[in-house]
Amino acid sequence: MKILLTNDDGYRSEPYQNLGKALHNAGHEVWMISPEDNCSGISHAFTLVKPVSLRPIPPHENFLANDRFFAFMGTPVDCVKFSLVEYFKDTMPDLVVSGINFGANLGIDVLYSGTVAAAIEGYVNGVSAIALSHYAHKIAPERLQDNIHWFIEFLAQTEPYLRSERRLLNVNFPDLKPELRKGMRITRTGNHGFTNSYDRRISPVGKEYYWLHGEMQLEGEASDSDKVAVHEGYVSVTPLKIDYTADKERIVLETFFNSLS
Repeated sequence: MKILLTNDDGYRSEPYQNLGKALHNAGHEVWMISPEDNCSGISHAFTLVKPVSLRPIPPHENFLANDRFFAFMGTPVDCVKFSLVEYFKDTMPDLVVSGINFGANLGIDVLYSGTVAAAIEGYVNGVSAIALSHYAHKIAPERLQDNIHWFIEFLAQTEPYLRSERRLLNVNFPDLKPELRKGMRITRTGNHGFTNSYDRRISPVGKEYYWLHGEMQLEGEASDSDKVAVHEGYVSVTPLKIDYTADKERIVLETFFNSLS
């Protein structure tokens, strides 16, 4: 497959680079275009009021020896938007892959995630897309390789599904040793996010500042939610769609206005 690989952690990310190498070794044509810097939590932001640019990764940084490896001065969505409009305008890729991200993207976190947003940008431009995230913010080397091995096999199995129609998947890996994983669940997006708080701190020069902190909320989640699946040791695979219309509420609103006439 012809794959556009991006992320929101920046082009230096080890999971991102190792995934690119593995996809290449599996026989795919891989184009790696990701942000210069970490863009976590940037959601679907894109650059509008200033120019964007990209540069090829030079040999001393490019241990992949990949001539399709670029750093982009912009957001994850910029990376995908630019690539599809400029690089692939004549022959679109078969798939956009975003990740592997440090930290899960479960429940309503899909609204904030730059990783998921990059996949969504591929999807809205007519290309099947997959977002990949790992529950922990650090990934042990053996767990990273297991994630990658799992995904290479998953991709081989689902290629007909991904090619038959435009698809959008959100995949989250639990932070478990391979032998402790229980398999895969097809899930729904959880209804809740994190229980958030701000840690108040004082800098060495006496200035007050705050650091966002959160813990995953499981209470009230359905048994088939992505958050429950990962918490119970499964790889979560959630099909996503882009439709913000509240159909039931639309009918209620129409009924309300009809009653006024």
